[in-house]
Amino acid sequence: MSASTPPATRVGRDLSVEERRLQILRAAAKCLADRGYEAVRLKDIADEAGVTTGALQYYWESRELLLEQAFEQVSIDLLERWAAATAEVEHPWQQIVALVDQLAAAPDVRRHCSLWTEFAAAAGRHPYLRAGFASIYDSWRQVLTRAVTDGVRRHLFAPVVEVVQVVTVLLTHLDGCELALAADIGAMDADRLRSLTLRLAADLLRYNSD
Repeated sequence: MSASTPPATRVGRDLSVEERRLQILRAAAKCLADRGYEAVRLKDIADEAGVTTGALQYYWESRELLLEQAFEQVSIDLLERWAAATAEVEHPWQQIVALVDQLAAAPDVRRHCSLWTEFAAAAGRHPYLRAGFASIYDSWRQVLTRAVTDGVRRHLFAPVVEVVQVVTVLLTHLDGCELALAADIGAMDADRLRSLTLRLAADLLRYNSD
């Protein structure tokens, strides 16, 4: 096998380079959620993805880069699902609802929440992860800010505080819900995350969602 040829594992049809890369990133994300950043090994990821460790080394020059991109891919997947769900949704409130629904309905939502809290913790310990974490967090901030700002512009929302504060409170609330879900404490589950978040958003925006 030449150095320019990516290692491949046959499972049904042959996967493209991009499909294989995404398969590995999603397998790495699962391992990160289950084992944590410090403990996960390349072999764990290779076994989960059904490839060799050589395949990982072909696509990524270091374990750190692979894990950083795995963290980011999960949020990218979620943002893409939200974009698809709101492609023809014009009402700002329904856009917010769709965002919360996509989070609450994420496949294996507890593992998703575990991964997000692990990303935050790892970014606190490892400076090279902070830019990626900040970029993803800013993407969520922009999504919410656009919806809230549009609702204010169209006189659908009358926020009790400035838009930037509304968005900050909602993101902080979601982080807390995800932490509780990841730790499996209290009565937090996907349905409660959804209902609490939308109730808080409606109160902050002074919007009658009934």
